[in-house]
Amino acid sequence: GFKEAGDCYNLYTAECIRACNECAPLMVHGMNIAKIQYSDDGLSLSIFLEDTQRLMNVESTELAKNNLGVNTDKGLLFKHARSKRIRAEMDAEAPCYIDGKPVPLQQQVKFLGYKHDFDKNDFAKAHFDDKLQTFRGVQSMLWNQKVLGDGLSLSAQKQYYTAKVRSAMCYGLPVTLTNKTMYQKLELVQNRYLRSI
Repeated sequence: GFKEAGDCYNLYTAECIRACNECAPLMVHGMNIAKIQYSDDGLSLSIFLEDTQRLMNVESTELAKNNLGVNTDKGLLFKHARSKRIRAEMDAEAPCYIDGKPVPLQQQVKFLGYKHDFDKNDFAKAHFDDKLQTFRGVQSMLWNQKVLGDGLSLSAQKQYYTAKVRSAMCYGLPVTLTNKTMYQKLELVQNRYLRSI
């Protein structure tokens, strides 16, 4: 996360993202994903730990130009490799630092409400199914509270759904590994909401 330094501080991070993408580009299907930004949360991705450190250094330098900084209390480092040999080598690597403070190593990283744990083969499906189950329960609750159905006008129900329900349901999906089946499940949940209105 970023430490806020005035209104609309996230508008000043575009230059930081550009600089990070230039210093240690990570190309996947023609897209540079070295630095992912969503509101005040950022995720830096690299193949090598030294590239991660370079990203941290560039990020701190660029943010400081706009009186911003990385929130070192929220910074986490997550390493992953399929090979046990490479994992052993990564365990022996020196830590990364943000503004002179070592970044703690974690087994699991949460970004946009989504827990990334590549040691679990079904981590994406489990997270997605949990999210859908939550919103099925929320629909029942809203129905019982007369938010859906005859309790509010059609216009008010539409506004409530768009502002509260759909936005929360879709939060985190940009960084969730999904497939066609998962999207179909999401569509079913959304259609069930819309039929209730």
